[in-house]
Amino acid sequence: LSVEAIREFEVVTNVYDVTQGRQAGGAVNVATNFGTNTFKGSTFAYHRNKDLTTRDFEGRAPLDFRNTQWGGSLGGPLIRDKAHFFVAFDRQDVNEPYFTMDVANAAQENQFQVARDSIARFLDIARRVYGLPGGQQTGAFTRGNALNSFFGRVDWNLNDKHRLVTRYNFSNWFYDQSITDRFLAVNEAFGNQRSREHQLMVSLKSAFGSSFTNDFRLAWTDRRLDNEANTRLPRAWVSVASRLPDGRTGATQILQMGGQRTSPEWQTEQSIQLVDVARIERGNTAFSFGTDNSLNRLAMFVSIETDGLFRFNSLSDFENRRAASFARLVPTQRLEPDVAQWVLDAGAFAQAETRLTPSLTFTGGLRLDGAAFLTRPNRNAQVEQLLGARTDSRAIDVALQPRAQLAWDVGAAGRTFVRAGGGLFMAQPHYMAHINHLLNDGSQLAEVLLTGAAAPTPDFPSYR
Repeated sequence: LSVEAIREFEVVTNVYDVTQGRQAGGAVNVATNFGTNTFKGSTFAYHRNKDLTTRDFEGRAPLDFRNTQWGGSLGGPLIRDKAHFFVAFDRQDVNEPYFTMDVANAAQENQFQVARDSIARFLDIARRVYGLPGGQQTGAFTRGNALNSFFGRVDWNLNDKHRLVTRYNFSNWFYDQSITDRFLAVNEAFGNQRSREHQLMVSLKSAFGSSFTNDFRLAWTDRRLDNEANTRLPRAWVSVASRLPDGRTGATQILQMGGQRTSPEWQTEQSIQLVDVARIERGNTAFSFGTDNSLNRLAMFVSIETDGLFRFNSLSDFENRRAASFARLVPTQRLEPDVAQWVLDAGAFAQAETRLTPSLTFTGGLRLDGAAFLTRPNRNAQVEQLLGARTDSRAIDVALQPRAQLAWDVGAAGRTFVRAGGGLFMAQPHYMAHINHLLNDGSQLAEVLLTGAAAPTPDFPSYR
């Protein structure tokens, strides 16, 4: 969300309001800007670089970097006293250093437990025997990141009872060379990450007399996240125990070349959410009740271990292409298996808030939440026969959550508050758990592990 679009925000950590659910901890509520009968706009720009930054606490000069953020907003009337608009845009460009296998002096050799001559030998073997491209593969590099955000809002006063609000938010970003398995890896084992997200929400706020209000909200979200590998190769891990400048033998470290574990990969999510909250006031008591539901579709391609991993016990074994082991998850149905699932989150709640005295308020309510994973995994008869366990089960979780809170406005001055409360909270289930269930049901991936003499001889030049 663009900073220009934020009117105010609230960090909620200790409120026992049953209208807020699917969170076991805190939450941040954001109120966005809106248009009025007066045209109004703003713009901003922010820039930092190494010349505007002082040395750090150890006296080291800053490395070359640039951070530029700019944007603006505009709001005003579409139809005076009837319809208003507000739009905001925000962009950030960042150029910053990153480091990999950056061991440049004796102090860093001791810190990272690997000697520079071990790294030099590793790189020489990787280039001569494994076809590692020339040019810089270790040390300090520069990467560029870009982030964009657009927000639009239209408020339409249908009549004196109903107000329709439409909000749209778009964001995308690109993080260059931001994914790697480990620090002691060559640059070819890095990858990029990019994201794109659309959000649209329509809300209708209605007032039926002075004591009855209703807030209806319908939202749609579409997200995509991509991990892009620099290269599609098996990984090569080489175990190295170096003699360090301080005379010790360093702990065994792993030097990596080739591909990486988490790329390529993509994730998509589409969801529709319907929320309705009604509020009735009777004297000193306000009653709230409503429902909160969302239907979600998630899809994912995960390449973890499908490109393989060679392990070498020493630099000598690495040079002689003598792998100690080779492991790979082999797709059995499709070359690049992806999975999709539907998840339903449903909730209902009711609450009463009563003012016992001018400074003392009691709130009590009940919330019912349920999560159902609607997509059934494949049934694996072999697993069922050997282990007596079904692989095609679908998870359903239901939780009843009573909550209560006593709030004391000390002196009724609105400055100091004391709250005491208790209740049960249900966090939203992690959807990835069932993605793993769908993917790892034993019918789509087969694990191969070859050790010792059975491990194949790697031929990275032909893999490339």
